[in-house]
Amino acid sequence: MDREPWTYRIAAQEMLREGKIENPSDPATREVGDQRTYLFVEFAKTTGTATGSGSVPGVTLGVRLKADPSRLYRSDHDEPTWSIDRDGAVATTVELPEGTKVSDIASIEALRRPTGNGDNGAPATVTSLNRGFFLDDSFLPQPSSVEWTGSVTLTQANPSAVLWRP
Repeated sequence: MDREPWTYRIAAQEMLREGKIENPSDPATREVGDQRTYLFVEFAKTTGTATGSGSVPGVTLGVRLKADPSRLYRSDHDEPTWSIDRDGAVATTVELPEGTKVSDIASIEALRRPTGNGDNGAPATVTSLNRGFFLDDSFLPQPSSVEWTGSVTLTQANPSAVLWRP
């Protein structure tokens, strides 16, 4: 989709046509909302060696807004199986309240989250936020306004870390 940005519009229109979009959009539910309410984010991660048995840890992203920094909007909607366990550059979205802009974001955080029963103890290391953007009124990607490089290792003892602040 990134090579052909017009496909974001086609995908959104298809979801609308099929009646799959929650109206009004509500980031508190797991239902799919208006695509323009999502922050699209690509990040890079690796998973270390397991130290026990159980499920592999994934990483989910959380967004805090300046207007309510106590609330964390999560890419996995707090569903363990939605946490991203594959390594490399991965893409996800975080549903936010309608009208949210990058300038409204207080922070973007990485959270280590086992994907099933138990926890195999492996660390997960996040090394970049490659891009973060919203769709405009025409469902086309706006320029990326979120980038970060570094190295943050998430463990059982330290399962979260702030990756980006404006």
